[in-house]
Amino acid sequence: MSDGHRILATHPFLQKKLASAIAASVSSKQSGMFVIFHVDWRFQHEIGVSHLMEATDRLSTSFRNFELIEITANTLAIVVEKIGSAVEARTQLEMMLNRLEDHFEFQAHMAVPRICAGFVLFPAQAASSKASLIKANIALEKAKGMHV
Repeated sequence: MSDGHRILATHPFLQKKLASAIAASVSSKQSGMFVIFHVDWRFQHEIGVSHLMEATDRLSTSFRNFELIEITANTLAIVVEKIGSAVEARTQLEMMLNRLEDHFEFQAHMAVPRICAGFVLFPAQAASSKASLIKANIALEKAKGMHV
């Protein structure tokens, strides 16, 4: 994640700020997507977050400006700038999340990431910051409503 930055906050009252952070991240990229997913931690949360970051570092080679944002203790977002078409980028991100899930399921036994709000694609320079914030808030609301 050397191209991006990490925002770590686990308190629900920070969700609005983190929605803004997602929106800012979205607005700073020409095109791309973000996905919000739920993580069932099986062991200690801090160890799980650290391990998740290490795993995503290894799997982020297909994307520029890859960011992992922790929204709550169990809800995270990945924001990426796409390479190639939106379909290719979505396929790559799905493969990456599947590999993450396999990694945790069979190696770490610490967490199982699951997509809970789906993908939000944003086109090149088509959305204002306000529109991006609205998209981020909608995705966050969907994520909060999912109980997996």
